[in-house]
Amino acid sequence: MICVAAVAMWVTAGCGRRAVDLMDRADALLDDRPDSAKVLLAQINPDRFLCPGRRARYTVLATTGRERTNMFPGPSVKNYDDT
Repeated sequence: MICVAAVAMWVTAGCGRRAVDLMDRADALLDDRPDSAKVLLAQINPDRFLCPGRRARYTVLATTGRERTNMFPGPSVKNYDDT
């Protein structure tokens, strides 16, 4: 019985409260302080600690943070001179 309770707490914690709190705080910071939002999101391992629905929310927040800080992992949109 104790093992079942421990596993239930681990699963709930992994899919739950801490990751959701961090994502809520990051979401509130994205407009004014995207760098701070990225720091919060970096504390979450989406593959290990998030359920599929929350992983989708994490992906949206992380992508928005990268876009707002111009930190995409490759060449971003380039300006071309049309002369």
